[in-house]
Amino acid sequence: MSESTAPAPDAQAPQESEEVRGASRFQRFFFLKTTFGILLTLLLTVGGVMAYTQLVKEALPDLEIPQATITTQWPGADPETIEEQITTEIEDEITTLSGVKAVNSSSFDSYSIIMVEFEASASASDAMQRLRAAVSTAEAQLPTEADSPEVEQISVDDRPIITITMYGGAGTAALSRLGEEVQERLESIPGVNEAELGGNREEIIQILLQPERLLALGLSPTEVQDAIRTANLEQPFGEIDSEEIGAVVRLEGQFRDVDDLRSLPVRRAGGDRAGPPVRLDEVAVVQRTLEAEDSTTAYADAGEPYRSSIEVSVRKTPGADTIETIDAIREELQAMREGPVWEEGVRYDIVQN
Repeated sequence: MSESTAPAPDAQAPQESEEVRGASRFQRFFFLKTTFGILLTLLLTVGGVMAYTQLVKEALPDLEIPQATITTQWPGADPETIEEQITTEIEDEITTLSGVKAVNSSSFDSYSIIMVEFEASASASDAMQRLRAAVSTAEAQLPTEADSPEVEQISVDDRPIITITMYGGAGTAALSRLGEEVQERLESIPGVNEAELGGNREEIIQILLQPERLLALGLSPTEVQDAIRTANLEQPFGEIDSEEIGAVVRLEGQFRDVDDLRSLPVRRAGGDRAGPPVRLDEVAVVQRTLEAEDSTTAYADAGEPYRSSIEVSVRKTPGADTIETIDAIREELQAMREGPVWEEGVRYDIVQN
């Protein structure tokens, strides 16, 4: 008599929790494949961190919205004439273009400004080409006394990313020199396209002729002008090439300082070659001064009175990282402030960032 033994029951299969049974197939996959889910999460996290650190960050991203200004000058014309004979003529041509979203214009004494904005879906290059063609057509209807209209495309990159104001106890000449130094240093920073100065005045040499002295010596202003122009000359003079030496000879006749200009002989007294020379300072007052003021900037901080200042507006190159460029500008300004070029008593503030 033989006995048969029943097979042992299989080990009990693991029971799924209520959450797993109720989950979707996508969720069940990650519940059951936990190692893959962890690796995928790490990959997404690392990729996000790398993207954040490497991508260009912009508060105002580059937008390809075609915009332009049209400026037309007509010296001496009043605003009403500008409106009727220039602004209206150009607007009539522009409004016929397809894709134009808005046209705004202003007419002033001696000039007209028209701002044109196209739809965002329009191609910037095509829109600008059609706009220039329309303006060219309208130009034939403008008065011959008016200048040709100037079309300038507007871009988001044209806005300054940072504006610095420098002010303090230094005079206008010292502030202007410092502003030019700051401009040169900032424009050498990678990512900076242009640093524009406002309120600066360049130093010039002013020559004030004395009419009574010119009359007594028989000199004309033209003779004095020609003498200065001829003496203030710098150009190559030739080459020396031999077995012993090779060199380039250069004529350096430019004035190095005001005293050189003052002592310039403009003519021999009495027109005689043997006569004593007549120096420039005998017929004119020669002095270093600032050019005529064509713009001015003033700054006041925390209720203080307004003081003369120099403004530096910085624009970045297209595609440059705005945050990195501004950080580099701040570092350069701080290095300059701690260096020898910074004028004593001058401070700076960042008024736009």
